[in-house]
Amino acid sequence: MFKWSHIKKDLQALQETHIEENGTKLAIRSKTEGACGKVFQAVGMAMPPAICEI
Repeated sequence: MFKWSHIKKDLQALQETHIEENGTKLAIRSKTEGACGKVFQAVGMAMPPAICEI
């Protein structure tokens, strides 16, 4: 069982950064921490990929 304060902190730590180089755009997701992965699983959502072309 996770505390709500820990869940909020872990979800807030999840970040996505967009970079562009030579016309290629990428989205890069930060590493998941604590309960973040379990929260996504509990609500039936897949974690976004760590790196993907956009």
